[in-house]
Parts: sequence; C-alpha cells; structure tokens
Amino acid sequence: MIKKMPSYKSRILIVDDELAICQNCVKILSKMDCDVRYALNGYDALKMMEADPFDVVITDLKMSI
Repeated sequence: MIKKMPSYKSRILIVDDELAICQNCVKILSKMDCDVRYALNGYDALKMMEADPFDVVITDLKMSI
C-alpha cells in the first residue's frame, strides 16, 4: 500500500499598514493554497509570530507609526 505524504500549506504573514494591500495579498496567495494571515503593524506581527511560526514574512519597510 502506498501512503500519501501529508499535504502542507505554506504559512505566510503579510505585514503592511494599508488594509487593501493586505487583503489583496491574502486573496492572491490563498488561491495558491497557502495559509495567509496579515498584520497592520509591526507590534501585531511580532505577537502573531510569537504565537505561531510562519514560513515566510512579506513586509512593507516604510509603515506609518
């Protein structure tokens, strides 16, 4: 009997202060069967990463305070 490998979804965190950018990234990457989350600031992103690790972080380098 051949066993299938368990499927794995890449976990991606989008960090941007513009909600529309985050939502569009989630929409696009979700179609690629990724588990995508977003944070609107660095503080929230750090809390999310502490709670659960991500494979990739895509971030805006110049966010408003």
